[in-house]
Amino acid sequence: WYKENEKTYSIKTKEQLYGLSMLSKIEDFEGKTIKLHSNITMNQGQNASDFSTVAPSESWTPIGDRYFQFKGTFDGQGHTISGLYAKEIRYAGLFGYTTEQVAIKDLILTNSYFESTATDRYGSFAGSVTGFAAGGIFENLKSDAIVVGNDIGIGGLIGQSRLDKQLSQGTIINNCWFAGTIEAGKNAMFAAGILGDKRSGETVITNCLNTGSIVSESEEATQRTGGLVGGIQSKGFVMKDCLNTGKITTKKYDGVGSVIGMVAKGTGGEIRNTYTTKESHVYKSLGVPMSIMDNSNSAKGGAYILPEAKLIGKGGYEWTELDFNKYWTTVENGTPILKSFAGNIQGVTSGPKAFDISWYKENEKTYSIKTKEQLY
Repeated sequence: WYKENEKTYSIKTKEQLYGLSMLSKIEDFEGKTIKLHSNITMNQGQNASDFSTVAPSESWTPIGDRYFQFKGTFDGQGHTISGLYAKEIRYAGLFGYTTEQVAIKDLILTNSYFESTATDRYGSFAGSVTGFAAGGIFENLKSDAIVVGNDIGIGGLIGQSRLDKQLSQGTIINNCWFAGTIEAGKNAMFAAGILGDKRSGETVITNCLNTGSIVSESEEATQRTGGLVGGIQSKGFVMKDCLNTGKITTKKYDGVGSVIGMVAKGTGGEIRNTYTTKESHVYKSLGVPMSIMDNSNSAKGGAYILPEAKLIGKGGYEWTELDFNKYWTTVENGTPILKSFAGNIQGVTSGPKAFDISWYKENEKTYSIKTKEQLY
């Protein structure tokens, strides 16, 4: 499928996907687009929950690494990749190491297992989409993978975002959902459902959802575990219109937050219209609910802790200001989810539109209201 001088490529089989992995060691795909044209299963008939003890027949080598970063666009076109297995890899994920030229979008990862292992002073990173993101755009992504790590960054979608020399927009994560499992080992430092560690560079997270479970066995004094982000270690962070309902279980009480595990002193940032459930965290010895962030260092704005019962069904619409026009939808017996991935979920309701302010013009004196959305 690969022709060196072409700009757009099509992938339809697992053999071609393996081919992309191999080519990424000599080709960075900058300015090029790879489109997925069918669902692909790497290990047919095998369950990712067994992969930690019984390795499947086929292993995955992530696309891109520290020395040959992936710089292209990967368009899943709404298709699914399943059965991936990557273990004992420094940069673990579908992609290993991506740069700010990257766009990864419209993709579902399911029934997959990614485990990172530190091999030298550079550490290791794990995220089902990419282990390490030096910027880039990540949009319309869902994963229910098992992500395992015992070092620096362990994220449901991205292990670490780090951009020391920013040339463009930084790291943008929008309309993404993690519904899998995070397993952070005894030496793990940063773990969370969306992004493990925000190290440097601008990072913007919008309309993201974590329903996955996060279990940290870490006994490190520096461990940081969050529902959405493990740690913010630099300036330039924005989170808007996000929700965490995933359960967090830790051995330590400090360094843990149901939205963000840690906000480093002096970094600040902005958090708007973001929510978490008070049932989301269980400290093993106390069994008590947790705060939004672990310490007094806070970002501008804030997030809200609500009982899960208030978010079920229409409650999700009534108790939040999430964008139910474009991104979110209610579930009859569940908490809000992202519309993009609601196709096969029972009980999804269209829900009322949040509001319509198209009728409002600041300098006018008289207005007309005709619908309930306009009244809202």
